[in-house]
Amino acid sequence: MTSNRVTTVAFLAVPGERYGKHLDWKKTINDIRKWAQTRTGITTICCVIGVIVVIFIAAVISSTNKTDTEEEVVETVTEETTEEAEEEVVEEKSLLEQDIELLESLGIPVPDKEVDIAALQEDTNEDIYAWIYIPDTVIDYPIVQDPDDNTYYLSHNLDGSDGYPGCIYSENYNSTDFTDPHTVLYGHNMSDGSMFGDLDDYSDETFFEEHPYIYIYTETRLFAYEIYAAYRSGDEHLLLNYDLTDTSVFQEYLTTAKTTAENARGIYTAAWEPTGEEHILTLSTCVAVNETKRYLVQAILVEE
Repeated sequence: MTSNRVTTVAFLAVPGERYGKHLDWKKTINDIRKWAQTRTGITTICCVIGVIVVIFIAAVISSTNKTDTEEEVVETVTEETTEEAEEEVVEEKSLLEQDIELLESLGIPVPDKEVDIAALQEDTNEDIYAWIYIPDTVIDYPIVQDPDDNTYYLSHNLDGSDGYPGCIYSENYNSTDFTDPHTVLYGHNMSDGSMFGDLDDYSDETFFEEHPYIYIYTETRLFAYEIYAAYRSGDEHLLLNYDLTDTSVFQEYLTTAKTTAENARGIYTAAWEPTGEEHILTLSTCVAVNETKRYLVQAILVEE
């Protein structure tokens, strides 16, 4: 045992210092080989190898966990970045683009039409605030509103000249952003078919079915209204006779309008029950043979 211990110490010592400068390396190597063949040597070598293996395995596991963690962090950061980018894209879309996407998602045709309200206000008339368009009709006009005189555009044209045909207009009881529960647009029933002269075409069921939408362009939006009624009515003022800011009153008006349409043998196709929360657009024009009557085409705003 003494020889083995000395050999082990000699193996670990710095050559030439403990045993002098004339160390017999050949004898030392032979002693090491003999020691390695003993039980103690074998046990020691196995332990050293075991420790090295354990350290190696721990290092591999640590590296793998670190890699997995880094990948998870990268994936999380990537997902968050992607979500943020998508949110930014949504935020960057204009209201007009969102309106168009909505109509396309609902299968509603989007007219190939662009309207520059700001340019019309600058070049034509500052009272222009929107544009109305019904495909396959002559109804393709700017909409105006005089801030002070509700009858001005009944007898004045876009250029300010006095006389017919006047303009398509709303009264200042309505806002100009189409957020009111009920928006009413007026226009003359011209004998040449211009302005709202085409509205009575909706008395024909086939025409009614084939032309279901009214499009309203504003400076930033495109609204589509689905037509649900066309009928003759009295000349009562639709905005002043009803407090439409009260949902129960508005609901009652919509129910009454259905009865009026049916009694007048008009067309009424609404499958929805009035709640008072709707946004309704009414186009109103005179009836040539009876000055106390109005022909109304009514539509509900297409919303999500």
